[in-house]
Amino acid sequence: MDRKPVALVTGATSGIGLAVVKRLAQGGFRVWAGYRDRGKLAGLGSLARRGLQVVPIRLDVDLPGDVRRTARTVLRREGRIDVLVNNAGFVMAGFWEDQSDRDLKAQFETNFFGMARMCREVLPAMRGAGKGTLVNIGSMSSTLVLPVLGPYSASKAAVDALTESLRYECRPYGINVLQVNPGETRTGIVGSTRRASMALSPRSPHSPYSRAFDRLARSRMDSGVEPGRVAEAVWRAVMNRAPKRKYLVTFESRVVTALKAVLPGAVWERLLRLVLGWGSIVPSRIRK
Repeated sequence: MDRKPVALVTGATSGIGLAVVKRLAQGGFRVWAGYRDRGKLAGLGSLARRGLQVVPIRLDVDLPGDVRRTARTVLRREGRIDVLVNNAGFVMAGFWEDQSDRDLKAQFETNFFGMARMCREVLPAMRGAGKGTLVNIGSMSSTLVLPVLGPYSASKAAVDALTESLRYECRPYGINVLQVNPGETRTGIVGSTRRASMALSPRSPHSPYSRAFDRLARSRMDSGVEPGRVAEAVWRAVMNRAPKRKYLVTFESRVVTALKAVLPGAVWERLLRLVLGWGSIVPSRIRK
C-alpha cells in the first residue's frame, strides 16, 4: 500500500498556493489541491503531467458544504491528512468608510471563517492519529497595518489569534500549528484585489488616496520575492518536528517589524505617509 504522506492545500491554483503544492509534491507528498475556478487548473495540470502526485479537488472555503465534502473525500481516499495548508484568501481594498457590510463579510468569510472551517474539519482525524501539521498563511499586514487595507489587516490579525490559540489547544494531541507570513510576493494578488463598493468612486472623498495606494502596491509587489521562497519556508516548517509559531519569509519584513516595535508611533506614521506619497494629495470635502 502506498504510504505517501498526504497534504491538503487551499487556494492552490496560482501564486503561493501553487508553489506550495509543487514543493510538497516534490518532497514526496500526495497533495490534494483545492480550486474554486475550473478555468484556472492549468498550473495544477502541468504538475500532474510531470509525474507529481497532485490531485485537484473542487473547494470553495466560503461554503461549509464544500469544506466538509473535501475533507471527507480526502480522508476516505487516503485514510489521513498529515498536513493542511490554509492559503485561500484575497484582499479587499478601500477605506473603512467606503466598505459596505457585504464587502466586510466577504473579506472575513474567506480569510478567517474559511480557514477556521478547514481546521475544524481536519482536526478530528489528526487528533485520532496523534499527529499532523496545520499551516496558516498569514500576512505582514496583521502587524504592519496599512491604510486602505484595514479590513484585510483585521482579517489577518484574526488569523494570528486563530493560529496562536490553536497551537495551545492542539499541542496535547501531537499536532503542530504554525503560521507563515510571506511579505511582499509576486503572486498577482494586486491584479485580483477586490475593491470596496465605493473605493474608486468619484463620490468618495478617499478615492485619490486609494488610487495612490494602488499605484504603490503594484510597484512593490512587482519587486517582491518569488512564491517559491514562501513555499520553501512552508516546507521547512512542515519538516521541522518543533516548528516556530510564526515564520517571516523576507528579510525586509523582519526589519520593518523590528522598526515598528521600537519607533515612536508619531515617527512611524510620518514615515508611512512619506512612503505612501499622500503628502501632495489635497483632502476632498465631498459628501456621500
